[in-house]
Amino acid sequence: MLRSVYERVPSQTPLSDRDPDQIELPERGVSSSSDPAEESLQSSNANSRENKAVIPASSRFERRFSGWRFGVALNAILMTSVLLTNIIFTIWATATYGTKGGIGTIRTGNCGRIENASTWLHLAINVLGTAMLSGSNYCMQRLSAPTRQELNKAHASKVWLDIGIMSLRNFRTISKRRLAVWLLLAMSSVPLHLLYNSAIFTQIAVYDYNVLVVTEDFLTGAAFDNTFEIPYSRDFAPKEEIDWLQDHSAELDRLDNAECINAYSTKLPTTRSDVLVVSTKAQPSNGSLIDFFSFNPEQTDPASWLCNDDPSGNCPASKALSADPWVVKNTEVAYCLSLSLEEQCELQFSLAILLVVVACNLIKAIGTLMTVWKMNHPTLVTLGDAISSFLQFPDETTREMCLASKEAVQVGTWKFPPQPRKWTARRQFWFAAASPFRWVTSNILCICGIAVPAALLTRGLRSIAESDDIDISLRGLRALGFGQVSTSTLVETGSQLSLTGNVLLANLPQFILSLLYLSYNAIYTCELVAHEWNRFGYLRKRLRVTSASPGQVSTYYLGLPYSYGVPLLIISVLLHWLFSRSIFLVNIKFLDYRGLDRLTASASSSILHSRDITQCGYSPIAIIISIIISGVMVIVGLVNGFRRYRPGIPLAGTCSAAISAACHPHPDEIPDAAFMPVQWGVVSHADGIGHCSLSSRHVDFPNTEDFYLGEI
Repeated sequence: MLRSVYERVPSQTPLSDRDPDQIELPERGVSSSSDPAEESLQSSNANSRENKAVIPASSRFERRFSGWRFGVALNAILMTSVLLTNIIFTIWATATYGTKGGIGTIRTGNCGRIENASTWLHLAINVLGTAMLSGSNYCMQRLSAPTRQELNKAHASKVWLDIGIMSLRNFRTISKRRLAVWLLLAMSSVPLHLLYNSAIFTQIAVYDYNVLVVTEDFLTGAAFDNTFEIPYSRDFAPKEEIDWLQDHSAELDRLDNAECINAYSTKLPTTRSDVLVVSTKAQPSNGSLIDFFSFNPEQTDPASWLCNDDPSGNCPASKALSADPWVVKNTEVAYCLSLSLEEQCELQFSLAILLVVVACNLIKAIGTLMTVWKMNHPTLVTLGDAISSFLQFPDETTREMCLASKEAVQVGTWKFPPQPRKWTARRQFWFAAASPFRWVTSNILCICGIAVPAALLTRGLRSIAESDDIDISLRGLRALGFGQVSTSTLVETGSQLSLTGNVLLANLPQFILSLLYLSYNAIYTCELVAHEWNRFGYLRKRLRVTSASPGQVSTYYLGLPYSYGVPLLIISVLLHWLFSRSIFLVNIKFLDYRGLDRLTASASSSILHSRDITQCGYSPIAIIISIIISGVMVIVGLVNGFRRYRPGIPLAGTCSAAISAACHPHPDEIPDAAFMPVQWGVVSHADGIGHCSLSSRHVDFPNTEDFYLGEI
């Protein structure tokens, strides 16, 4: 009885009167089809080509840059602008400041000013990086959207695809060219987010220093004996340096014992060099120089001398301060004279990293331009695109499934003969719109994104509390500065990492955060596409499509409305910037008491090598702020998931089969229903079995006591 009704012919509205880009053409070589929709399409090909031939230039331009095409065109302009910005900066920095060993210095001076400049530059970097990430995501969502022909092929095999969201599920059906461009955009993001923030970094100067235990007579020019064996660098104490300190002793800063201990308890001194530790005892028989030892912060613990012959070598300031009297090398100390030097920092850039960034940026620009100019086949990008297509040409594979939900399709009911079902009104959580895999992936990324900086913070606080006696209260951590380089907050890895290793370590949180942005973007998109679908159950709405015809609504956004997309983008920029200030690349340059580069001779040659090293630094206060904002972001996502959909329509989510199942209107439906406001509900009822569909006509809410199947 029902079969004759199912075999109705779809809309006979002349396709030649519609936008040619909305018509899905059959594959070459296919001469016949059992699908009435495809037969109708084949018969309209000639008319479509004729229409295309007479379309004026203004109409062609409007059609090419309307809907999603306008959005992709904007992203292409954005990518090109970012590319030009990166190229101009790279050329300007290299031409203006030059490079040595691939590293250029933009600015030298006070560390506070250098850090302020670095902060603003990294804010700009993260704005540009997030712009590229979101632009790539937009284009990748467009590229992964299926055409109607690809969707028909998948449905014929009882395989459903995702609509309105970027999905790996669709890869098995989309064209190889679109897949290749998608992969280019995706792969170019990996080096970009692992390197970009390290293109600009800070170099801090650290001073080697000598400790001279002397008598009061040394300060007035008394004779001294310099025949002390000095580890690491010299056979004997350098007479030239000792003479200089003796001659300039009146210009040195006088520090009491507590001030001296605090000044030299730091691991890497940045404002002080050589120190005269003045003894309370008289001049010994061998002269006014009682002892001499050099400290190279790269090779020895510089604070070990503060404690008298401590075999452990671990001497925090608190331990030395507790000693009464303070004794150094078995000599009681009266006071110190310290050589004070200017703090020196440099703002530097890596030419190699900038070139990699430019290359990745170029790939993204090419990919977006190809999407605009070459990927012109109409795809079902939004929920409205799919509904419009299914209402004009109903999908035969989903007939008699009017109550199908995403959950029902996933468990395999689509593969079995449909049976009449009672309507069940369910108020489902927004959680249900996204797949368990997406939630698990997002939770793992959230755990990593919070646990990694939290572990670094915990380890770092323990280290600086034990070694440097720094106050680890909130006030003390604020004193260390926000995102500022401090010799007390350098990452200790147990072994010296290469430059590449430090760059990857510093940017690993950035990469995790980029994945987290994409994951949260996908979850919110799933929830909001389902919300858009859910509203058809109790509101009559026009379809939101990417290439609108009269009666439809054109849209530039794909699945995530601006009210969600813009805040998510702002939070992403903020978190990327905070993480760039939480852990960052630091170059350390070692200087002598004259402020000159320390050079060490190679053991096997006479070549001199600068002792500059690269490490990662971290900012405790920036990490704390990052963790708090990340936690708030996670909580907001969870709270949003506890909202409930109204029980007026099966939850289809992004499932193409469930969407298709709701698009089998009654035979009396007007031909142009896709171009009018529609609502889902009961469109017919006979012999105790009803049928539900999206329709432009009057619909009733389904009754929980009635059975529903196919069309009546």
